[in-house]
Amino acid sequence: MALNPHLAARPVSSTRDPTVEPRAADQTPLPVFRWTILAVVLVAEFIGLSIAYDAHSRAGDPGWPGAVIAASPKVLRVGMVAGLVTAVFAGWYLRREIAAAVRTQSARAGWLFVLAHLAAFALFAFATARVLAPSTLDSPVGVGDLLFWLATGVMTGLFWAAAILPPRAWPRLAWQGRWAIFLGLLIASAGLLIAQPFQKGWHTLARPTLWLAHRFLRFFANDTVCDLETHQLGTETFWVDVTPPCSGYEGMGLMCAYLASYLWLCRRDLRFPHALLLVPIGLIAVWVANALRIALLILVGVHISPTLAVGGFHSQAGWIGFSAVALGIVWLSHRSRLFLRDRGERARTNDNPTAAYLAPLLAAVAVQMLTVAFVPAHEAWYPVRAGAAAVMLVWFWRYYEGLRAGTRVGALFGIAVGFGAFVMWLGLAQLMPTDTTDPRAVAAGWPTWAAGLWRAAWVIGFVLVTPLAEELAFRGYLLRRLIAADFERVPLGRFTWLSFLVSSALFGLLHGQWLAGTLAGMAYAAVVYRTGRLRDAVVAHAVTNGLLAMVGFTTGHWAG
Repeated sequence: MALNPHLAARPVSSTRDPTVEPRAADQTPLPVFRWTILAVVLVAEFIGLSIAYDAHSRAGDPGWPGAVIAASPKVLRVGMVAGLVTAVFAGWYLRREIAAAVRTQSARAGWLFVLAHLAAFALFAFATARVLAPSTLDSPVGVGDLLFWLATGVMTGLFWAAAILPPRAWPRLAWQGRWAIFLGLLIASAGLLIAQPFQKGWHTLARPTLWLAHRFLRFFANDTVCDLETHQLGTETFWVDVTPPCSGYEGMGLMCAYLASYLWLCRRDLRFPHALLLVPIGLIAVWVANALRIALLILVGVHISPTLAVGGFHSQAGWIGFSAVALGIVWLSHRSRLFLRDRGERARTNDNPTAAYLAPLLAAVAVQMLTVAFVPAHEAWYPVRAGAAAVMLVWFWRYYEGLRAGTRVGALFGIAVGFGAFVMWLGLAQLMPTDTTDPRAVAAGWPTWAAGLWRAAWVIGFVLVTPLAEELAFRGYLLRRLIAADFERVPLGRFTWLSFLVSSALFGLLHGQWLAGTLAGMAYAAVVYRTGRLRDAVVAHAVTNGLLAMVGFTTGHWAG
């Protein structure tokens, strides 16, 4: 967020329950005290370093080390939001597994990790001073200092995590909570994406935000100034220009993505439509938190240091406020009978197989619509689209009986059909060419490592995620839903002309090459009829997409 500070005066101002059973011997208490100490220490460390140093001071350095340091606050902000979302969802759904893992760690080991964290933080603070202290800014930061800074930062975080959870439990819990980790990254990215188009309309939110921040400020200062036309707020000795990035839209976008996922994943625990009230509550709360942040920033500039106010405090207070609101929403929803179902209601909630088969494709389509509507270079967001589908696939994986392992003959048949569909698609693309975006051009001009990661994500999404999502929707659901409402009772190999033609035609409409897409849909349906397994159709689809991607990357001719 860009803030322009002004230090000169402004010329014009305007009892224990007896029914509870005794705790079992193996149910030792959780280390709540240690966790509380760690939480306080972490917040204090972040605030302390953020106030003392400003990473943006390295933005003008030549070379990539300075750019890495200057970009670190944004990376940290996304990482903290992603970590918060992961902690909320994984902590709720894996609470028993996490509690069991915590109880395997002795108190002595836990406190040793706390001491190791403090030692690592001391090194990290020393490294931060070497790269961001005012006396070091005259010369560009070296690669060695950057690597030392990154290494000590990673060590600090790892030892802190080890004091929370024993390291030997990390691989198992990470795998069990893989969907939560991916969802956290997706929500952090989606929230930033949602916020971007609205920041252009900052004037809509400017007046109420400045008005509320001014009201907060007047509780602590008498010589306040507030100009709603120029978006200036402060006191006679220190005032700032509040720019669009400070509007609060970023936090509101993150809150929308966060609450949408929270309401969906916890739908069996929450009471609807009452739980929908959490959306306006969350948006209003995060907006108020942003106005309070602006007022506190000015107070820091007046009473402590203007440099600290527009530097560290400005860059870190936002995600702290968002985290507090997000955790408060979870606490409220699980403590209020207005939002939380009782056990009887939750037991009567049934699974929804339709959502399991359609959610991956619908998630991808939703992201595509948003990016096409609001983002100029929407092709660059294809990995996010595939990522949204991947989250739904992982979440509903237990429903997909048709994806269980099949015979080798069926897989070979799917490979053969996939190759035939590829040849057909390539031939029709020559006869009826269409405008197709070259994925290589999307990442042109990016740093080599970024372009490589983006292309790898694109290939994974195109070859693995998209075939799974589309086959589940068209051959797993629609092909059988056109035969009977209770589609799960319809065998995968049952044939009717209506379901065969309609599902294939709709599959074709989803693609730019309608005729090729329709014929490919017929071919994939034929695999299901022949083998009776959806898995073989996914193999055929993946082979087609993989060959199309290979031809595109090697020859530059994109037919898909």
